[in-house]
Amino acid sequence: MLLLLTFFSGIKLIFYAAFEVKITASSLFVLFETNKNEALEFLSSYINGTLIFILLFVPVLVFCIILFLKNKTVALFKIEY
Repeated sequence: MLLLLTFFSGIKLIFYAAFEVKITASSLFVLFETNKNEALEFLSSYINGTLIFILLFVPVLVFCIILFLKNKTVALFKIEY
């Protein structure tokens, strides 16, 4: 559930960062009416290295935080005496 909420929050954040407006019903309808060529043109215009890094890094970071909080220790970094 938390992962799903994080995913949708990330989409809202990316939409706001790209267009500087909040997601509205009309913007969702426009997104649903696009075809493959329009989507590829959009991606080539707005996607850059920073956005790709955020899309890859944030889910990994959230997963690590959840794993750490769930186990309180990570077996990989556990030091035995």
